[in-house]
Amino acid sequence: MTTGVLQLARKILRDAGYTVTPATAERSLQFEDEGVLGSLHVFEKVRDLLESWQREQDSFLRKSANALRAEPAKAWNGYTVVLCAEPCPQELRPRLEEVEEDFRGTRKIAQAGVQSMEDVERALLPLLPLQLLAVLPIEDPMRRLRTRLQDSPSRIVEGLVGETPPHTLAVWLGEGS
Repeated sequence: MTTGVLQLARKILRDAGYTVTPATAERSLQFEDEGVLGSLHVFEKVRDLLESWQREQDSFLRKSANALRAEPAKAWNGYTVVLCAEPCPQELRPRLEEVEEDFRGTRKIAQAGVQSMEDVERALLPLLPLQLLAVLPIEDPMRRLRTRLQDSPSRIVEGLVGETPPHTLAVWLGEGS
């Protein structure tokens, strides 16, 4: 499961413009763009994530120290992303939330129950370009136009949606009726 999540994360980050390289561990990768430098780690179990995230972060910071010194802006945008395929047991939720609230070293993204493409995208949203999803209902455009013009004289509405010649419609509009 971890390799599948790792592959999805790699694809999503690359599609967002990050350079993605494998890290030394097979369940990890590093990502970078012009303003962000980070590491991503995938775990099978929430307990493993909770026991290992600090070591993973500290290792990443040691390996990236020169890059972070060379580009100070990235030091403010260093990320440690820890994802877990297993859903988080209720008793461990506070500890998982504490990981994200720990601002020592890097910013954190810590998510459990990550298995699908949608789960990975949702987890990585803070790192992705802003997206707007507008869902518009499919409706009859003529009905919509009639609804919007409901306070207009019926002759004008019928003229706009019907086959009335433009010059006739202009005369009606000039009459105000």
